Amino acid sequence: MKRVGRLRRLRGRVSGDAGFGLIEAVIALVIAGAVFSSVSVAALQTVRSSISARLGQQAADLLTKQIEYVRSLDYYQATEVTSDLAGETGLLGDLAGPAGGPYTLKVNGEQVVAGSVGLLPQHMQIVSSQGTDFTIKTYITAVTDTVRAGAAARRVTVKVSWLQNGQAHSRTLSSLYSYFRRGLPLPRFTFGAPSSYTTNTGAALALVGRLTNVGAPDAFNLSATAPALGGTWTWYSDSNGNGVYDAGTDAALTDSDGNGQPDTGVLQVAQAVTVFAVRTVGAAEPTPQSVALTAVSAAQPAASTGTVSFTHTVAVSSVVCACVLTDYYLHNGGSGDTATAASLPMDKNAVDPSRTGLFNYSTDCTTAVAADCTLVPTGRYLQAGGAANETTQTKVAAWYYAVPVATILQGTASVTVYVRTTDGTGAATTVTASVGTDVKNSITGVGYTEWARGIATAPPQATPGFTAVTVNVPLIAQSVASGKYLVVRVLVTSGLSNARLAYDTTLYPAKVVLPITTGG
Repeated sequence: MKRVGRLRRLRGRVSGDAGFGLIEAVIALVIAGAVFSSVSVAALQTVRSSISARLGQQAADLLTKQIEYVRSLDYYQATEVTSDLAGETGLLGDLAGPAGGPYTLKVNGEQVVAGSVGLLPQHMQIVSSQGTDFTIKTYITAVTDTVRAGAAARRVTVKVSWLQNGQAHSRTLSSLYSYFRRGLPLPRFTFGAPSSYTTNTGAALALVGRLTNVGAPDAFNLSATAPALGGTWTWYSDSNGNGVYDAGTDAALTDSDGNGQPDTGVLQVAQAVTVFAVRTVGAAEPTPQSVALTAVSAAQPAASTGTVSFTHTVAVSSVVCACVLTDYYLHNGGSGDTATAASLPMDKNAVDPSRTGLFNYSTDCTTAVAADCTLVPTGRYLQAGGAANETTQTKVAAWYYAVPVATILQGTASVTVYVRTTDGTGAATTVTASVGTDVKNSITGVGYTEWARGIATAPPQATPGFTAVTVNVPLIAQSVASGKYLVVRVLVTSGLSNARLAYDTTLYPAKVVLPITTGG
């Protein structure tokens, strides 16, 4: 009996201690929550790391794919388009482009290979993949390493950027590549580019051509359209590399292969040469006339790629003077929209302007200046009423050219610009153009000497738009010292309203034709 009692008492104590109390249950839940929270944070970090790694891998794939795409393009046509770069300048801080270019890539300071056309018309594109937008920017640059540059090497740099959880990420990859050929070594070269010339009877007409060999080593025979009234062309190379024919300095090309035609001599891959076809303009020549310059591969003249031609247009004046009528094209002081500039550049015997769009050259023009200045938001804004020695840049457009050697001018200069009134009525506008010299390229009013001026009226336009007006300016034995500036100034002297000038585009190739006796 005693043993049974002890068993009952022991069973009672054990039964009273069984199970969890409230405190034990709360502690257990806290511990479980902490464990599960740690596990969930670790899992979330793992997921994020996985997503980040996946996006990084996608970016790397896009980098590689874009670089391989560029490397597959034609080496000499795989270029950026200048107008595209101008529109995107500084968007993401990759480019630096001073007024007038060239553009350089900030990460390496190399110059971007760009032109008016190219196989990379848009350097920036956006690709969406699995809900993420990747911004891809591609740049082709010329290497600065002289060893690699001599081997015609370029660098393709690609930057891919994206956002993840509000954070910006990017990857950049670059690769050097050089020209190589596929298939048979057929002749491959470029020869151009077309331009317009104004000349006069008795002058030496020098038509320029630039030939670049992009194939195997080759020589090229040169010829030009025979003059209508007889005569011959003499071919010269640009001995001093200034892009301008210099009589007595540039060397005549010879017939090195004995086929009766002058030739370039052997050019290596990527080697370029500037040549001039020169003759004296005879009396009563047709005007305008087209002159085709032709280069033919000496290695394989019958090949489909063995001949390249392009055409110059030549206008001949009947005025006889001991001068060469020389074209100087008028340009803007920067690309895209720009503020009104106090000085503008012009260049000699250059290819016509290549820009296709007319930008706003006077972004600082506001209604505080003139009530109608925003009605025509393109071209250069000019207030009417500019004076002879005008220094207010809103009232005068001034172009400057630093002559490399002492220059003498004798004859009639002509200044052609495109004008539109800014009130939208297309009313007639009187334009004054002057030619002179200055010691500096700025409209300070100090150092400028006006030689002569002329006046012409732009007729009313049938529809609102720009119309050409040419002002003739007679010059008598004027001279400018080496390093000083030839200056062309345009004013709107009267009219029903202020005006806009259009220039520096393929549609509005404004220029001045100067009668150069010596120098230029």
